Amino acid sequence: MELKCECDGTLVPVTLEDFDLSAYAGINVILAVAPGYRCSKCGLETIDGAIINEVLERLALEVAKMPQRLPADHARFLRKHLRLSQQALAERLCVDRVTVAKWESGENVISSQHDLALRAIVVGHLLRSSAGVRPEDVADAIDHARKEAPLKMPPPFILQEHLDKLRSEQTWH
Repeated sequence: MELKCECDGTLVPVTLEDFDLSAYAGINVILAVAPGYRCSKCGLETIDGAIINEVLERLALEVAKMPQRLPADHARFLRKHLRLSQQALAERLCVDRVTVAKWESGENVISSQHDLALRAIVVGHLLRSSAGVRPEDVADAIDHARKEAPLKMPPPFILQEHLDKLRSEQTWH
């Protein structure tokens, strides 16, 4: 079956290097090498939605395991990954919606207690969704949340190891 681009070109299977997944995640994420498609007419590059979903699941785990307090955009990514509104997350954490909005805008830094709670909610969600989360991942996420490391912007996530594992399991072409 031939895949068509919006410009009416044909999407041709290719290996994409340094594919920027930031628009999908809302945080800086680069896929070093990924199977994808390039339009023969306009040059648009894209990857399959199933791969995007799988990578975003893994990214949520990697964010939860970060060794420093969650920056604003990472806290927002985790909330959106959970498919929760700011209000729904605020209710789970027993805070006001405005508090969540201030964390996500960078106006206030998330407290260590709420950082830990958000990570726990995410890891619990990942455990239920069978995203390949191991008990030691839970421990890592909790340990990292409890550390009072300085707040700094992390480098972009590069999830090549996970893509290689998917490729070896042949879950996509």
